[in-house]
Amino acid sequence: MPERSDDLLLTFAELGERLGVSSDGARMRAKREGWPVERGNDSRAPARVRVPVDALPEHPPERRSKSDGSASEFDERMAELAASVAELRVAFDRTREIEVELRGELADARTRAAVAEAKLEAERSGSQALITELRQQIEDARRPWWRRLAG
Repeated sequence: MPERSDDLLLTFAELGERLGVSSDGARMRAKREGWPVERGNDSRAPARVRVPVDALPEHPPERRSKSDGSASEFDERMAELAASVAELRVAFDRTREIEVELRGELADARTRAAVAEAKLEAERSGSQALITELRQQIEDARRPWWRRLAG
């Protein structure tokens, strides 16, 4: 395919520099735009993409160099992360304390429930005995007077 005057033949790295993205970002953009990719005869040669000149910005976007303050930004970010980790540890420790307190309260509540259940069962047993006695008295009272006398 002959090169048109309004097309540029760029590697993905070069295209990425012109667009201000990584070479993978440039590859994805070329695929999305449908720009033709040409592979060289040598397997080690990088693939090149045919890009229309009007698709590229007039001036490539500015990229920060990795040496202008990135170490201090890294240190600042690490300090922020360390502070966040410290806050999370304090919150986690407090959560553990609350868990221990709640487990103690739960054990107390279970003990109180068991005691109340035992009292209820004792009252139920006493009530059953009283009910049985009252039923016997009602049954005796319903018998005719002459049977009660005869015994």
